[in-house]
This record gives sequence, C-alpha cells and structure tokens, in this order.
Amino acid sequence: NLYYFTSAFVIIEAQLDYILDALKTARDKQLHTVAIKDEVCDQYNTKLQIALQQTVWNSGGCTSYFIDKNGRNSTNWPWATRQLRRALKRFDASSCSVQ
Repeated sequence: NLYYFTSAFVIIEAQLDYILDALKTARDKQLHTVAIKDEVCDQYNTKLQIALQQTVWNSGGCTSYFIDKNGRNSTNWPWATRQLRRALKRFDASSCSVQ
C-alpha cells in the first residue's frame, strides 16, 4: 500500500500531481499567474520550522547538511508521507493570488 510507503518517489509523485492539478486549474480558469499568498506561506513555514525542531535533522546532535547558512531546514517534510499526500491531494486556489 503506497499510502504508508515512504520514499523520494512517493514524495515526488505527490508533488507532481499537485503541480499538474495547479496547471489544470490555471488552464480551466484561464489564469496567467498563480502565486502563494504571503500570509499562507508564512504560516506554513512557521508550522514547518516548529515541527522540524523535533527531528533528527535539526536536533539529532550531529551536523546536518539540511541546515542552511541561516540555520533553517527548508528541504525536509517532518510529518508522515501520508500527510504529505493528503496535503497535496488537490490544488488549493484559495491559498493563491491569481490573475
């Protein structure tokens, strides 16, 4: 069952499905641009950074190449892959500024 399977391929597939859904939405609604609203992005990143503090990548006692020069980890998903798949199931146009 892929729902519980974790790999880069599962993550990439979920991301690609989301992008394709965004492109389909843009085409269907004849949108020229789609951009995440700043407040939506800021809220997500705050939640993400808090969750990452509990992970081995951020607090495991070793140097992690996931941490950038500003001390932020912007490459990992700290929750279960099934949550990622659920979060990316449908493109959320309400989170975006569209034209």
